[in-house]
Amino acid sequence: MAQAAAQRALRNAELGYRLNYPANWTEDTPTAPVRTSLTAPAGPNPAQCQVIVHAAEEYVGLTQAQLDWGMQNHPFYVEYVTEGLPTHLTGVEVRDALATRVGNRPARMATVAATDPKTQTQQVMLVFVSRTPGRVWHLTCAAWGADARAADAAFAARRVDFLRLFSTFYWDN
Repeated sequence: MAQAAAQRALRNAELGYRLNYPANWTEDTPTAPVRTSLTAPAGPNPAQCQVIVHAAEEYVGLTQAQLDWGMQNHPFYVEYVTEGLPTHLTGVEVRDALATRVGNRPARMATVAATDPKTQTQQVMLVFVSRTPGRVWHLTCAAWGADARAADAAFAARRVDFLRLFSTFYWDN
């Protein structure tokens, strides 16, 4: 039986969430709206994961139960995923999308491909979107390469890491 990889725990008391990430990844200093930024060790299959939180005035007066109901019952719109991505990305393509759960909340999940003209790379991302009163949450893990084939290969190699990381995400409240 294979052993689970060593993990580190991260807790954000201000926003009330926690997650575990691979012990060989590093925590980066985030810049708002990024609240957590984690980078895989240097080497093949470069990757980074981020927790991005945006204020959403339209959700301030709603309860968590109302927001959860909406995530479970309203149609999926591409904007749910793309609104949390960096605006400089081009050629954004949502490959698949489905309803799921992150921790204790309903969420939407999508695989997204895009080009980053700043770094001259192709990216493939796993994006989870959820809502809490007054906030929209984007949990994003990306892998990249020099071209689409390399980005797809890096993503395939990191996908299990990404799913493990987000399977540990949990809101405390």
